[in-house]
Amino acid sequence: MAEQLAPFSADQIRDASPAGRRYVFRVDAVGEEPSWSRTTFVESDEDGALLRIETWDLTRAPTVSGESRQTWEELRGHALYPADRTEVTQGHHDSPLGPAKTSTYTLRDDAGGVQGRAIFATERPGPPLLVEIHGASGVVRRLTLEADDAL
Repeated sequence: MAEQLAPFSADQIRDASPAGRRYVFRVDAVGEEPSWSRTTFVESDEDGALLRIETWDLTRAPTVSGESRQTWEELRGHALYPADRTEVTQGHHDSPLGPAKTSTYTLRDDAGGVQGRAIFATERPGPPLLVEIHGASGVVRRLTLEADDAL
């Protein structure tokens, strides 16, 4: 398996994610109305967490809801990037949660074009502040972290 890059270790994510932590993403996709996704850490222990994921649309009507148990290593796996196609840069980002020191992971395709990028707050293990998925026409999907109870 090729080398993988990750912004945080499984232990860092565990230590930053007690039961009760919640975060909310706004999801914008080309040709669709905005939606939101909230993840709640229902339970948290040494091995992993029970997560409740809820999504809703502009009407605030729930569209999806469910729970799943994931290990800390599985949660870390959501943010693994192939080292040979990922550029990591340090900087600052102003998000709805305020300014933060960041690491930006830019994923490129075999031809060097941008496939996507994720911006992580370096001092706050957990989900990215921003995720952008690129297509032929530019950004086709954007997830913006709007709330995080850990802050």
